[in-house]
Amino acid sequence: MNGSNEKTSKPAEEKKSNEELKIMEWRYSQFLGEKLTHDQIKNEPENESFLVTNCKFSRDGQNVVVTDKGGRVILFKKNETKNKQPKLDYFYEFAAQEREFDVHKSIEYTEEIRGLAILPSTNANKVDILTAGYRTIKFDRIHKEKIKVFDQSGAKGLSGPGKSIVIPKVTNVNTETKNKTKRVYKFIHNNEINTLCENKINTNNFMSSDEFKIFLWDLNVPNEVFNLVDIDPGTEMDNPEKITKSVVCDYNPHLFAYGTNKGNIKFCDLRTSSDSVTFSKNFLDENSNLNKTVFAQSLLGVHDLSVSFSNNYLLASRHFLSVNLWDLRKQNEPFTKFLVYEPVINKLSYLYQNNYLNDKFSISTDNNGKYIITGGYNNMFHVLDIEQRLNTQIVIDEMNEKLSNTNVIRKINSKGSCFYKKDDPNLSKINFDKKILHQVYSPVENYSIMVIYNCLYTYTGSITKKENTSQKK
Repeated sequence: MNGSNEKTSKPAEEKKSNEELKIMEWRYSQFLGEKLTHDQIKNEPENESFLVTNCKFSRDGQNVVVTDKGGRVILFKKNETKNKQPKLDYFYEFAAQEREFDVHKSIEYTEEIRGLAILPSTNANKVDILTAGYRTIKFDRIHKEKIKVFDQSGAKGLSGPGKSIVIPKVTNVNTETKNKTKRVYKFIHNNEINTLCENKINTNNFMSSDEFKIFLWDLNVPNEVFNLVDIDPGTEMDNPEKITKSVVCDYNPHLFAYGTNKGNIKFCDLRTSSDSVTFSKNFLDENSNLNKTVFAQSLLGVHDLSVSFSNNYLLASRHFLSVNLWDLRKQNEPFTKFLVYEPVINKLSYLYQNNYLNDKFSISTDNNGKYIITGGYNNMFHVLDIEQRLNTQIVIDEMNEKLSNTNVIRKINSKGSCFYKKDDPNLSKINFDKKILHQVYSPVENYSIMVIYNCLYTYTGSITKKENTSQKK
């Protein structure tokens, strides 16, 4: 009798658990920019300067800063529409970086902005921004300035012995938005800068990195810097290990991490030692099958990192084919792996021959680290639900808004793989020239921005249904 009750209650418990799955559905909300096709960029080189290189939210989620290859910084302000949906409004734009010439290497660097950081501010009327060119970092402030307008014609004169004083009349006070370069940090990096990252707790510090070195800066002291990491081999060698990404921990100012082109991820604690060899833990996927392929370095290299406040993982890393989650107790392989682009595994030779393996995809997380967003080919982006192991895939179709709102939700198995049908169009029809390399998740709400070439597409997420499914459209 008791055994019979156990058999009938167990399926009921499983069914109840399955019904409690909360599905986050994403809806397209806004488009910003002037569309450029791949052919327009390829055939007209001047259009390449409009390609977006960075996109970030301010800490309060009210400002969005976008940079491009032409050295421009564009600021958007977030407002709400009548139906209380977030909306971005263009606010200000200025040129932050200029061309540089290296007399030692006889190389001219373009004005491309390679790194971006938005500094915390308590004043709503100003936005402090750090931008990095190839070798130079600049600290700029966007602020509102009051300008008085005088009327000379109606001025009154005061006369005295031997002099006459004219007092202009103030007719109006205008408010103008301006930018000012506060400081310039240069002559430190000998190689091309690849990362710029603010310290969200110690707001006077920020970090920058190039291929071999990571530096810690004081915002107010441009001429002094602390070299945190130096992996420069010092001599010419074939295929040296290079730093590809560095990031400061969101919740602890003493922790930071960096990844390399060979798949190593170093998690560092500045409180333990000043020696980069002893103050770091090394994470590497030693058991990956990709180690045996000729494309191992391209596939294992670290594209991006996230050290967010999450109870589910210590580190999240993006690689060409996957998003990996790491735990401090398991350093030789990720404890969870999400294969975000399995359909391209059989096309690696084609990707290599056409330089697509050089594409670098970023990741961003929500405030709690529960959701991770990353991009892919076919103008597709992925929203990973870490707790429920779901991969929501959305394709941005420039011609069909209905398709841009189609959420394909795939259950992820224990090996990190999604379930694809043999006739799935995502397997056979992949356009590698359509890709989402940059995206950003708002720190305060389920609101995200996808970047395609020089255009922005915004999406809002909401929990609209509760059901268990392996694939829903």
